[in-house]
Amino acid sequence: MGQNLTSWTAKKQSIVARSSTKAEYRSVANTTAEIIWPHSLLQELKQPTHQLTIIWCDNIGVSYLAVNLCFKAQTKHVEVDFHFVREQVKTGHISLQFISSIDQLANIFTKYLSTSWFQFIKGKLRILDKPS
Repeated sequence: MGQNLTSWTAKKQSIVARSSTKAEYRSVANTTAEIIWPHSLLQELKQPTHQLTIIWCDNIGVSYLAVNLCFKAQTKHVEVDFHFVREQVKTGHISLQFISSIDQLANIFTKYLSTSWFQFIKGKLRILDKPS
């Protein structure tokens, strides 16, 4: 809420994706579903959110797919139910923004990083070493 993290999860996807775009799109769809629920709950409690939720994604193909289906021939393998992301973008509930892989702080949880890069991201996340 606001600048605060309210939910975080990491898990293996239940399917094997044929492309990185499909895998990333599935993650964005799951994230979108995770975002929509608290927004709906807050509206029912008469506490509407006025701030647009931004989802940062480091796959440019996913960013393009969320806005339009200009890759129609190449995207037949993306399941129809994941196109609700585009609907949420279109209605203004979320905004999908591209972020360079170098700037993607979530990489600390998902990728092998050099010690210096790990320390850099750890610092950006304000994670401190436990005093000994």
